[in-house]
Amino acid sequence: MLDYRFQLSAGTLAPGSVTVVATNAGSSEHDVVLTEGGTEIGRSAVLPPGGQQTFSVQATAGGPVHLECSLPGHDVAGMHADLSVAGG
Repeated sequence: MLDYRFQLSAGTLAPGSVTVVATNAGSSEHDVVLTEGGTEIGRSAVLPPGGQQTFSVQATAGGPVHLECSLPGHDVAGMHADLSVAGG
């Protein structure tokens, strides 16, 4: 996570269990919420600058998985992204 955007290590996820490493490389607090088909599949804590959290989510073939920062104003400032899930 950078300020108001995500820097992703992959553009496509494999279906099944996915390990997410959320690292806040920005200068303000951020989080990441992952949804698939409008249903939340995982989220990080609100991370301070330099903070990091690892967690797992289940991705369904065909996706996509939507990522966004849930802090006020961050999503509309551009802090969101979509990842495709293989197999769809």
